[in-house]
Amino acid sequence: MTENITNALDIESYGREREDDATSDEASLGSSRHAPTEEVSALPEDSEAMTEASTRASRVFDAKASIVLVGLRGTGKSSLAVMVSTICNLRLVEIDWHFRKVTGHSLNAHRKAFGVSAHHEALLEVLQAVLSTCQRGCVIVCNPVSMGRGAQAMIQDYMKSHPVIHVVRDIQSLHRYLPGRSRARIEHLMDIGGSALRACSNFEFYNLTGDISADPMEDVEGLSQCRRLATEDLEMACDLFEISVNNISSSVDNEAASASRLNEFGRALTIVRRNTVVPVMYHVQFGGITAHSDDDGLTRQQYRSLVSHCLRLGPEYVTVDLLLDDEVILQLNEEKGRSKLLGHFTFASRPSSGWEDSQCLMLFERVCKLGLDACRINMPADRIEDNFAVQTFRQRASAIQPDVALIAYNTGPIGRMSLCFNSTLTPVRPEDLGLSAPPSLSALTARECTRSLYASFVLEPMKFYIIGAAIAYTLSPAMHNAAYKSCGMPHNFLVWQTETLDVIQQMVNDDHFGGTAVNPPFKTEVIALTHSLSPHAKAIGAVNTLIPVRRSVSVAGHLSGLSLLEERNHAGTVKFLHGDNTDWIGVRTCIRRGLSPINAVGPRTTALVVGAGGMARATVYAMIQLHIQHIFLYNRTATNAEKLAAHYNGSGFHALAPSAGSGMSCNEGRQHGRSVVRVIESLADPWPASFQQPTIVVSCIPAHDIAGNPAANFTMPGQWLQSPTGGVVVEMAYKPLATPLLEQIAAEAHRGWVTVDGLELLPEQAFAQFELFTGRRAPRKLMRIEALRTYWDAQKSDSGVTQNPAQAQGQGTEYPLRD
Repeated sequence: MTENITNALDIESYGREREDDATSDEASLGSSRHAPTEEVSALPEDSEAMTEASTRASRVFDAKASIVLVGLRGTGKSSLAVMVSTICNLRLVEIDWHFRKVTGHSLNAHRKAFGVSAHHEALLEVLQAVLSTCQRGCVIVCNPVSMGRGAQAMIQDYMKSHPVIHVVRDIQSLHRYLPGRSRARIEHLMDIGGSALRACSNFEFYNLTGDISADPMEDVEGLSQCRRLATEDLEMACDLFEISVNNISSSVDNEAASASRLNEFGRALTIVRRNTVVPVMYHVQFGGITAHSDDDGLTRQQYRSLVSHCLRLGPEYVTVDLLLDDEVILQLNEEKGRSKLLGHFTFASRPSSGWEDSQCLMLFERVCKLGLDACRINMPADRIEDNFAVQTFRQRASAIQPDVALIAYNTGPIGRMSLCFNSTLTPVRPEDLGLSAPPSLSALTARECTRSLYASFVLEPMKFYIIGAAIAYTLSPAMHNAAYKSCGMPHNFLVWQTETLDVIQQMVNDDHFGGTAVNPPFKTEVIALTHSLSPHAKAIGAVNTLIPVRRSVSVAGHLSGLSLLEERNHAGTVKFLHGDNTDWIGVRTCIRRGLSPINAVGPRTTALVVGAGGMARATVYAMIQLHIQHIFLYNRTATNAEKLAAHYNGSGFHALAPSAGSGMSCNEGRQHGRSVVRVIESLADPWPASFQQPTIVVSCIPAHDIAGNPAANFTMPGQWLQSPTGGVVVEMAYKPLATPLLEQIAAEAHRGWVTVDGLELLPEQAFAQFELFTGRRAPRKLMRIEALRTYWDAQKSDSGVTQNPAQAQGQGTEYPLRD
């Protein structure tokens, strides 16, 4: 049978087929008393030791290593595997389906026909063949709980060199999936099976389904308020979201309560991830000093297990209390994978000598010696001098080891000054908490910290602009100015309508010039005024963002992102201009958001771009970053489309183009070759028969009259709109919002077509632009709301935005669009 299994694995991919009887988990666990000892799938006696051992190995794996998803039936692991397979271009191998293919029987039918022992033996043979054959480039789905201890041992061995992800789901969803099972029975399956699955996995993912606002979080110690707090509002002007777990009692010892608590850790992280885009840090409060706590706090072993579990969830940052022994901290540091581990210490009371106490520097040196990624120390302040002392301490620590980030600040009302001047991950509280603030929460908001830096002249107010030939209607100033106000920045964003680029010199002569957005027709012409370009702008050949450089030095036309960031919000003489492009980011985001799973990008995906200007350049680049291999251009002037296609098809582009996230070349690691851009010359042409119908269409042409030229009023030819699964159409223009193209596609919604209008796309590129200008995280929700509000206010007034007469004559006079 092994030979048949191995041969079957040579096929391109595996289909997904739901088991006809969803009882395998229950049958396996329920019959454990009657099965031979080696086949019992229930939790081994020393499950805690197994779980601890499963996390000791490093969580860093080869980029092409196969992924295994494990979980009880109904957790959604098969659906997640389909998404992973499609998005990451991996082969899908589902053990249940493959077992049916090899044996000719479903799992339950085979068990009934051949008995438990023979069934488990056959399952192990199938699993062993799959794991040995599918070492790279696959996503494997299985449930080792239903296969017995032998399967669990195989998975444990496999996870030494591969990521194995335990998929968890809430009991309500499982109960809906298995309506014939009682809630108590499902809880029993989750408790026993979940513990076994944690012992043979190195990551965990909580599969959150449904509307979280209608499904409040269970009242688990330390996490009961997280659902109400995890909204986009909380990330406003912040760089990181910290989930702080406080007041967990050591008295919660029974296995069911412990498993439920661990599930809630994953649930909290998933809720935050769903509502924010910033990195996440997990902090578990630890107040215990001895191995067995008498004050009802966590014991050392309990705390170590919780921190280890946080690392399984894969947040960007996790803290570890420096009260732990070096040996334990080193073990956790080995387990961290790609998460960053921060050494944390809180002084319960101020030492007599404050920050000059020798223990402060010893803590920092210990963090450096242990190889942790950062150090966080705080203590209560009882005198104003403590705020100056902590700054001196930061300087002393930096002189010892400048490469280890130090987060040091005072707490309490007197220590607020130190929060303002701490430069790395300063804790802040939300503006409108709506709940009673816990004592551990910071006394300052992000806005208050930012305002204090401007009030003390550490940072300075800047002027930002948008320039273009026809931009009186632009919504960018409304978005940016609202964001500045919300973040506590005294900046101003202005419109400068002009027919030439001569105005750039006037901007540069202002010491408080902070940057400018660039609109048509200047996106390619403005490159001649730059001294350096970002890799993306260079690859696209167009710029939509100019940033002044005052102190940094470019090397071969390149600037480091960190040096640019450190210059933001500081006035002074401008040395030269740096060009960047954020248009492609907005296009990429909107395509991703609009594509349904059935139209996820694959080797045969085809896309169409309408237009050949600066936005079309950015759009083609976004599609290449999405690994779309077949891209077609249509433009009324075919020669312009040919030039654009030649730019992206040339060897020069592929040598320049960076990956959106990894830094590798844009085609490295892909299995099906590079993207090719082709031109369709006429709307009357049939769609090329050798390519699939387009499922992604982006229109990059104006929808209104410009300089006396009538609007294009573009619509898709019927012969180009024959995709059997529909697709997504993105319209760049938002004046008017309802373009002929969007009206045409809206009528095709029943065929699976989705539309994305210009008001959805505009804020996406503005977020990245705001962050380049200010070095701060954009308040995304606020900027979206402001764009919509301003647009509809202009529509209601029936006159839009009033244009300055001087601007209409192209004299380049600046004026605020909105206060």
